[in-house]
Amino acid sequence: MQDNFSQFEPFNGENPSQRTFVKFAYTNNAILISAVCKIDSAGKIFDILTNRDDFGQADYFGFYLDPYNTGITGYAFFVTAAGVQIDLKVDNTSLNFNWDAVWYSAVNKTDSGFVVEMKIPFSAFRFPKKEKQNWQINFYRNIQQYREISTWNYVDNSKNGILNQMGKVENLNNINPPVYLQIMPHVSAYIQKNSTYNKFAKFYGAGLDFKYGINESFTLDMMLIPDFTQIQTDDQVLNLSPYEVYYDEKRPFFTEGNEIFNKGNIFYSRRIGKRPSKYNEVYDMIDDDEILIKNPDQTQILNATKFSGKTNNGLGIGIINAFTLSTYAVIFDTIHNKQRTILTEPLANYNIFALNKPLKHNSYISITNTNFASFGRKYYADVIAQELLYRNKNNSWQFFERLSSSNIFNDTIKPDIGFAYQLGISKTKGSFRPAISQKVYSNNYNPNDLGYLRQNNIVDTRINLAYNIYKPHGYFLLWRNSITISYQRLFDSLKYVGTQIQIKTSTKLKDFTSIGIIGTYTPDVVYDYFEPRAEDKFFVKEPPKRIMAWISTNYAKNFANDIKINFYFAGNKDKSQKGYGFLYSPRIRFSNKALFVYSFELRFDFNDIGYVGKSPSGDSIFFGKRNIRYTTHTLSFDYNFTKNISLNAKIRHYWSLIDYYEYYSLANSGLLYPLNYSYHFIDNKDINYNNLTADIIFRWIFLPGSEFSITFKKLVVSNTNEIINDYYDNFENMYFSTPRLNSLIFKVLFYIDAGKILN
Repeated sequence: MQDNFSQFEPFNGENPSQRTFVKFAYTNNAILISAVCKIDSAGKIFDILTNRDDFGQADYFGFYLDPYNTGITGYAFFVTAAGVQIDLKVDNTSLNFNWDAVWYSAVNKTDSGFVVEMKIPFSAFRFPKKEKQNWQINFYRNIQQYREISTWNYVDNSKNGILNQMGKVENLNNINPPVYLQIMPHVSAYIQKNSTYNKFAKFYGAGLDFKYGINESFTLDMMLIPDFTQIQTDDQVLNLSPYEVYYDEKRPFFTEGNEIFNKGNIFYSRRIGKRPSKYNEVYDMIDDDEILIKNPDQTQILNATKFSGKTNNGLGIGIINAFTLSTYAVIFDTIHNKQRTILTEPLANYNIFALNKPLKHNSYISITNTNFASFGRKYYADVIAQELLYRNKNNSWQFFERLSSSNIFNDTIKPDIGFAYQLGISKTKGSFRPAISQKVYSNNYNPNDLGYLRQNNIVDTRINLAYNIYKPHGYFLLWRNSITISYQRLFDSLKYVGTQIQIKTSTKLKDFTSIGIIGTYTPDVVYDYFEPRAEDKFFVKEPPKRIMAWISTNYAKNFANDIKINFYFAGNKDKSQKGYGFLYSPRIRFSNKALFVYSFELRFDFNDIGYVGKSPSGDSIFFGKRNIRYTTHTLSFDYNFTKNISLNAKIRHYWSLIDYYEYYSLANSGLLYPLNYSYHFIDNKDINYNNLTADIIFRWIFLPGSEFSITFKKLVVSNTNEIINDYYDNFENMYFSTPRLNSLIFKVLFYIDAGKILN
């Protein structure tokens, strides 16, 4: 039995306020762990119910496990005082809560605390086949009342990483990895109703996911005709910038255990099943007497296969291959009473291959390759990246290097070749942490068929100076400070783009209130080569000065607040360009089962200047001066009937109002000149964009790994050039004059551990 815990936070290295006793044992097929979590008479157990994989504000106990002893990647299993399970894959830079395993746990509250029992089958994680197993492990306990986390093996929070600061369990004998075979069939049905079309659309689906352990280290994951209709809707925004909006991945297959594929920064899984390339064009192809019945905003994935694992010496290998079907929009002709289809995306194949080799001192080297082929347009893209992270022996310094290249064949024999590299060295231990880095993307580098890159043709050199105080002092529990200087040039011509200085400071007070301030200063003009959306064109921008401050109160209390304010104004010449924003988000916990969160965000940009369009010939570029208003209301409600039955609701209304009042032409000098309406014709470019979404999900985990869900979704999207300043008038106009899409989705997923039968 072990009880020699020490605090991780807030008082790093000191004895914990409460004692924790842990026993570790194992059988032929599972790890067995029991923990007695003591609490004194003045203490309180936070046994708040949450969804699976959500710590919420509950007390919890659990452990991190690294069976390969790399100090880089591992697993984690936790149980809250309410009995909610949390499992995740972890590396020293990120936590992946989307990985789920099937294991067993129980919690019993006592007069002096609570007791946790955990049984982790060996089929729940992968480990090498050896006669004697030596694993790295560390136990964690959270006491929410004091916001205190303690660990069995001391973790120095002034060092980077947690897996490289683990304890050990040694000489686990005669453990044979079991046959690993999990089958997960699923069936679904959903009803869809468009308010402008009198008929209901009914769809039925069935699919199969399975995981097979090829050997003790490698796993084959496959999904056939997957169904992601119940995944929560993205928070869509109006994008006025020249850059693509990044949305997080939410689909389990592409989030579970994908750490190896994220090395190299060339894999963005949202490309698989992406929005069809001609999705928006469909709306311009509809005649007056036609109605759009169906225009899928995602391409249908036919199947996806993932092969991943590690050899006994820690070499990670990963492969993903996926096919997406041809996607069609369906249009109904009301005059002739018939339908027609439009191809919006042809059949395509996606492939990713990755290798990751651990090195000494928790370092690694990796190689990642992505391939994309579109069969309908003779298009092929190949991207490869090599990445190295080297840490010195005492983990006080690290060197990072990444090299990548893209090769794109667009109905040609000769590829369009581009390259990129990133170099950086940084101090990773102690209070003072300097770092210097440089990113270079050539003008032809394009990984975006299967990756995500905001912009290419850039050289970005940065210096970061950070000073952090990790030990409590006075009213402060910790304090982080940094200054970052960024200097940017174009790659192809080395022309100057701009310089930015950013100062950050954030702290956590003894009452667990967090406060932060970020200030951004640009000392001279910025030469923006991306806003004009044309080669060899640039826009001379007045440098903005920005400041943002935020405060977040203690979430452990029944009522908490998040507040953020920001404002900016343009440079020395024209301070009429300015803006401000405000966010207020109260959180109310009505009981241990119910949580309500409301968020209101408002932003104004006055006299903002941005790209509007081009002349029909393309030789003239137009900009506009505009006032911008963004308003977002988000309402979330979570109610957990039990640890296995939950109701989650999220309703969001996003409104953007763009009011243009002056137009300009862009000169070769990068300056703007007023547009004469008597010689130039520009349509009304005002924008009134609304996006209303509702997601209400009832979920019942009726057996370990098996669940039944009912999902209701509402989607209302409008985009007009009619300026309506009153919020309620706008909402009424948007809601009743725009097609509303309502969906009701039923899904049942069964988990079958076929390995139990074969073992």
